[in-house]
Amino acid sequence: KGNEEIVYLHCNAAQPSFTCDGLVCILEPRWIDVLNPWTRQLRRYGFGFGTIFGVGSAFSPRHWAMGFGKDKVTGSYKVVKMCLISFSEICARDPEVEYSVLDVETGEWRMLSPPPYKVFEVRKSECANGSIYWLHKPTERAWTILALDLHKEELHNISVPDMSVTQETFQIVNLEDRLAIANTYTKTEWKLEIWSMDTEVETWTKTYSIDLENRVASRERQNRWFTPVSVSKQGNIVFYDNHKRLFKYYPRKNEILYLSADTCVISPFFENLAPLPQKSTLHTPIIAGEPNAPLTTLVVVGSIWSPLFLFSVKL
Repeated sequence: KGNEEIVYLHCNAAQPSFTCDGLVCILEPRWIDVLNPWTRQLRRYGFGFGTIFGVGSAFSPRHWAMGFGKDKVTGSYKVVKMCLISFSEICARDPEVEYSVLDVETGEWRMLSPPPYKVFEVRKSECANGSIYWLHKPTERAWTILALDLHKEELHNISVPDMSVTQETFQIVNLEDRLAIANTYTKTEWKLEIWSMDTEVETWTKTYSIDLENRVASRERQNRWFTPVSVSKQGNIVFYDNHKRLFKYYPRKNEILYLSADTCVISPFFENLAPLPQKSTLHTPIIAGEPNAPLTTLVVVGSIWSPLFLFSVKL
């Protein structure tokens, strides 16, 4: 309806996933898949320093802060894992498991210095402009953003704008290769506000305020929040809600168009020709389309004249 071209990726949408420049990183319980939907290449990597598996554990968002992004200086893609303090009893058996980075090109894990402060709980990470960001709450009072520069491989905290937030409605996203905050207000007025960060000085500017009242069905207003996906060349914003419904906002007309239902959004889709390494770090290289591949086909529908969007559909 909005003249988008949609790429459907057949995979388990319940698995945690991350994206960067059109590449998709999917976390399986005991390995990591990196997929380039444009070239149909998929590579599989082990979890590296996996001493936690010796105590019968696998990946869990409760245990690990994960991230995927691109070093803007070298151009290399990296996967980062950081052990959370709630998992300290297992991590204490081998302190080196707490913080490490995987170079997707070489398939090698390297240990990094652990964070200079305790990380208790994080939300899903985002990558923008060469850094990975996690929304976390180091104290009971306020949320903050933990930032990792992928080239320097150094961590630091970033403050967030002064706004009324809850854990559910507050989201961080990559919007036009800038870190952005999306917050849905549901009490006095129903609206979606988007703040963008200036990377150089790490200051915030409110870039969009979308009035949802009388434009989106409001029967689940109190338990509903929205996440922006992308901004078109015409300035139109595509976003989705936590009920897997996709929308498009036209600022000039102040209108919201309902696009689709039951759609699990992964990321914007880009034509990325970056080749993945020829071999995985597990025993069997896997390429999408081979008989043993967990990802099988890519189906494209729609117009070719507008931005591409990547969605995940359960088999």
